[in-house]
Amino acid sequence: MRRVTSTWFATAFMVCTFSVSAATECDIKPPPLQRDSPPVPGPAPLVYGVVQQTTTPVDALSNVVKTLPALENGKRYEVRLEVRELAPVPAPPVPPAP
Repeated sequence: MRRVTSTWFATAFMVCTFSVSAATECDIKPPPLQRDSPPVPGPAPLVYGVVQQTTTPVDALSNVVKTLPALENGKRYEVRLEVRELAPVPAPPVPPAP
């Protein structure tokens, strides 16, 4: 049984070795860079962000508006407002009575 296992292991090792050597001997070149294409712009940097969990969303919104920093006029900004209802917090399990 040991001889069969050793033979299988040696065969698998040789197949892997030959596969790796065959793959590295080919002339595989990466595709040329396309210098004419424009660079991909990343997301715009965040100017101001806040996340709050509250039971009074109107009051939270008015507090956020009060703390908003002064921004330059004439520039374009994206302003998002999302109000989501969160799932209720489950009650902790009650330990069994002794």
